[in-house]
Amino acid sequence: MPAARPSQASLSNAISAVITAGLIPGALHVHGDGSFRIEISVSDAIDTKIRSEEAFSDEPERFEDLR
Repeated sequence: MPAARPSQASLSNAISAVITAGLIPGALHVHGDGSFRIEISVSDAIDTKIRSEEAFSDEPERFEDLR
């Protein structure tokens, strides 16, 4: 029995969730077993934040700061 393909709605919902989280979807990979993976594209602004001193603080990031 072949693996079920993910529906267009489930792919669309996943991509919408990535965008809602403030991230940029870069690529979508659908695997033979029906699973899929979304690669996140890193923009210059995100890359700068990751490399900044904030990324090395001892406190966890707040959800509001991730938007």
